[in-house]
Amino acid sequence: MKKIEDVIKKIPVGKKYSQKTTFPEGLVPVLDQGKSGIIGYHNDKAGVIASIEKPAIVFANHTCYMRLICYDFSTIQNVFAFRGEETDIYWTYLATYGKQEFTEYKGHFPDFLIKEIVVPNVELTELFGQIVKESFSKIAMNDIENSFLTKIRDKLLPKLLNGEIKV
Repeated sequence: MKKIEDVIKKIPVGKKYSQKTTFPEGLVPVLDQGKSGIIGYHNDKAGVIASIEKPAIVFANHTCYMRLICYDFSTIQNVFAFRGEETDIYWTYLATYGKQEFTEYKGHFPDFLIKEIVVPNVELTELFGQIVKESFSKIAMNDIENSFLTKIRDKLLPKLLNGEIKV
């Protein structure tokens, strides 16, 4: 058994953004604390570099919402990013997911860090990661495709309804 704080390594997220400092479109998404996920975008350097090969785990301090992120991003205040210290990222995500429940609108990250989890040896977490990586990769690719299709829909639907495009 180990405390979560002994298993993870916090990632610096760089500049913190707010709804006032983001745009409806841009190069880098800014993650918020809600389930919607993205509060806006900016065109500066991403605060966290992430990919399918090296994802990051994000914990929303006030809402306890957790996500596994496979693309570069920045965050608003009170959104923390981390990876496993010596454990596979996918194992770390699933081992810590749901360990801290929302009780009231307050900072939950300190409570999250002291929760205990069962930690197998490094080789076992890596083997687990190899097995589930393909499923998580498919989820990430589907999310990217859904985002792309949503943008196309949002551009084409108004033109279709206006009669600018005939079917």
